[in-house]
Parts: sequence; structure tokens; C-alpha cells
Amino acid sequence: MKLARREKILVYFTLIMIIGVITVQFVILPFMDDRDRLKRNVSFKTKALKELYLLKSEFDHVQQKANDAKAKMAKRQRNFSLYSFLEKVASEAGLKSHVEKMQDNSAKKDKDSPYKIASVEMKLKDLTLEQLSPFLYKIEKSRNNLTIGKIVITEEKKNEGYINVSLKVMTIET
Repeated sequence: MKLARREKILVYFTLIMIIGVITVQFVILPFMDDRDRLKRNVSFKTKALKELYLLKSEFDHVQQKANDAKAKMAKRQRNFSLYSFLEKVASEAGLKSHVEKMQDNSAKKDKDSPYKIASVEMKLKDLTLEQLSPFLYKIEKSRNNLTIGKIVITEEKKNEGYINVSLKVMTIET
């Protein structure tokens, strides 16, 4: 079967088109898809790496705080008692007569942790802000790693200018 020149050109053109479509379909498009997938993958990994750096920074900050707390605890007296310390500070600040109630609410040591949270709730009556300030300052600035977890200040209804204070002081003990 002999084909005319025009038919030969048409067959060759058709073959070239088929080869072109197959090349585009099975070579070029998969390559482009892989490139897009790789770009998305690189973008995702870059975001993940930035998040890891952020988490590492936060971890280092928390680790530094934990080390600082351990150092403070190491400097604290061996037989430190939060209750006794608060009694002493109240006495030094001249608030011993204003202490209505002190209650030790220390939690038991967890079996999985070498630490426990010690807390004392105090109620102080009929005092002024000028009397309260040095007391709170001595608690917060002590080297015993104390935190005021809760404080409620109410006005004294009977005596104008006086307040009642309820506070919870906490620390970590070994």
C-alpha cells in the first residue's frame, strides 16, 4: 500500500502529535506535579522548622526558670516551713495581731514527682494598705521561692480606711 505524499505528511503529523501527547502526559506533567509537590513539601517543612525553633526557645526559657527555681530551693534552709516563715514575716511587719486565721493546705507529695506544693491560707483583719505593702513585699522578695497564688482585699465595713485581706501563699518543697 502506497501512500501519497500528502497522506504520509498526515500520518507523520499524527504520529508526532501522539508522541507529543504521550510525552506531555507521561513525562512533563508528572515532572511538573512532582515539582509542585516538592515546593509544597519544602514550604511545610520550613514552617515546621520555624515552629521547632520557637518551641526550642520556649523550652530553653522554661528550663532556665526551672534551673533558677532549683537554685533558689537549694539555697533555702533545710528545715524550711512555709507556715513558720509567714508567722515570722507577719510578726516582723507588725501584723501578728491582725492575723485572724492561718491554715496549712499543703498537698501530699505525688509518687511520680520529688516535689510537693506547700500552701498556707491567711486571713488578716483591720489593717491598712500601708501595713499590707511591706508584708507582701517581704513574701514576694524572699529567697524562698514563694508565690502569692490568690489575694482578695475587701473594705472593712466597720472601720473606714481599713481592709480585710485573704491570701494564699505557695511554694514548692522537696
